[in-house]
Amino acid sequence: MSSEGNLNLLRDYPYAVNLQPLTNEEHSQILSMRFPNLVVIKEKVLTVFNVVCEKMKSSCSKSDRQLNSSDLFRLCNRLNSLDDLSDNVRLLHEFLDVWVMHLANMELRTAVAQVIAQALSITEQQLAFVMNMRRPDIELQDKVIVVGRTRLTRHLDRKKQTHSYGLTRGYSQLIEQIATCVGGKELGKQYYYRERRGSGKPV
Repeated sequence: MSSEGNLNLLRDYPYAVNLQPLTNEEHSQILSMRFPNLVVIKEKVLTVFNVVCEKMKSSCSKSDRQLNSSDLFRLCNRLNSLDDLSDNVRLLHEFLDVWVMHLANMELRTAVAQVIAQALSITEQQLAFVMNMRRPDIELQDKVIVVGRTRLTRHLDRKKQTHSYGLTRGYSQLIEQIATCVGGKELGKQYYYRERRGSGKPV
């Protein structure tokens, strides 16, 4: 059969391609090739990823999604840009943003965060502060915008506007998460701000 005939056959009959999830060995090989700077923490990241995936499989609600390889690679892309991989608190911020904060189930969110904190030798007090008490500072300068741990270059000059809402801790954390996504050029993804009562607001 000609190549044109093969194309016509594919168009006429519906088909599906099922790909098996990547194995741990395949993940390890990909991380070694794409993120050589993470060699010192690669095994730890993979171990935590596997443990978190298993916990989510057994506890995820219908409104939550499980982690996949894209989440692993997105986290590694963030970690790869850090200057100090020995700063476990900074690592924790990236783990939480990518793997934890989207979860609607608060009990699962806490359980997954505790797994990550334990692997990073983060105390319960440090974890509680990062998740529940930390309020990122937001500073607008002439050429940059500083949002917590993220700095963005300002490209447009806009007149100051008066806003009627207050920057609560939750919104400050959300803005920092969005700024981190913008700084890392994580485009084409939708993020949700989840309040404690579980309602989500797409941003």
